[in-house]
Amino acid sequence: MNALINSQEEELNKFLNNVPNTHIRIAKYTGQESLTKKTEIQNNPPHILLTNYVMLELMLSRTHEEKLVASPELKFLVLDELHTYRGRQGADVAILIRKLRQRCGQNLLYIGTSATMSTEGTRTERRQVVADVASKLFGVGIKPHNVIDETLEASIKRAEPTIKELRESIQQGLRAESEQTLENFQNHPLSSWIEMTFGLEDKQGHLVRRTPISLETGAEKLANIYAPNSASAPENQDANIYAPNSTSALENENALKGDYEICLNVLKQMFLWGSKTKGLAFRLHQFISQGGSVYATIESPEKRLLTLEGQYTTTEDRLLYPLVFCRECGQDYYVVNYNNDKQIVLPQLPTALNMSPEYADIQAGYLTLDEPGLWDSRTDEERLPDSWFTETKKKGRVPKKDFAKFLPQNNTLAKLRG
Repeated sequence: MNALINSQEEELNKFLNNVPNTHIRIAKYTGQESLTKKTEIQNNPPHILLTNYVMLELMLSRTHEEKLVASPELKFLVLDELHTYRGRQGADVAILIRKLRQRCGQNLLYIGTSATMSTEGTRTERRQVVADVASKLFGVGIKPHNVIDETLEASIKRAEPTIKELRESIQQGLRAESEQTLENFQNHPLSSWIEMTFGLEDKQGHLVRRTPISLETGAEKLANIYAPNSASAPENQDANIYAPNSTSALENENALKGDYEICLNVLKQMFLWGSKTKGLAFRLHQFISQGGSVYATIESPEKRLLTLEGQYTTTEDRLLYPLVFCRECGQDYYVVNYNNDKQIVLPQLPTALNMSPEYADIQAGYLTLDEPGLWDSRTDEERLPDSWFTETKKKGRVPKKDFAKFLPQNNTLAKLRG
């Protein structure tokens, strides 16, 4: 919630910076502000107070914040991210709003903002759903015509291209890079087609955002326009329907693939052109699945074996240890169990839930081989968090008891299994 408030303050200040000598003041009132700052706000309330519902509940119960909730100057209540107030949380906030209205004694003007609340049905039906939710939350009647939804305009103003124009533009290819200007992009037949295929659609005379599709899906649609006979091939069982002059199904398949590749390449170039000239903004999403664990033998980087397979040992009875990596610098560490008495290091594996009595007194931790410049216990403790240490009169900066065991240690192992 505080992150949202910080973002709101930044955006509001952008507007106010464009208004010379403005009298409007903005202040944040959250758990992050100091007592001095809060006292200053209580004594001199701003025009816009940025807070959250948890703080509002405290303000309604503390007498020294009475000015902020019982002020006759309180005119507006704005809730951002309205779609998040549902279930028990929504009920709690609804009660807070009614308490606030009772305390201030004013007929507040309620405003709720949300990126997504209803996507099903017609525009009228969506507005009705939003109005019903807002009415329950604010405790006042919200009419559907008071719901302001998103208004979109096409970036490309040229007329919708004909099929002939689209085919000719694909056959001719894109202009030379020196001619890839904003004006030429806006007048290109494919620009309008791309915007209405990937970005917008007309519903009941009202432009709305289109459900995202992949670049490959768009290329298939374009190929169906560029070469409709071959592009529709997969939908027909009889090869002669879509390629009467073809001598074999293989030739038809190759023709289909060629048309698709041409259209895919043209679309990629068009998106890059639009991005460079800011003629058509687009957002590209890439989804990367999480990788599995990495295992390695404890040897020098040149000799060690790396594998994604989670077996316990490898050739010559060498043990495989799980690897983890520092989020800051990328340094790799072996995840180990260390027996200080016997100076034995074994892999720490998630399946090893029950340790045998032989290894009952073990210490779990991370191990890395000695590398020049990696760690110097005499000087590098300054790199550790200050919260790990305390200042004493005799010894100066010393580690706290709870964190001492986490300090890196230089050890010489008598027996290294691996």
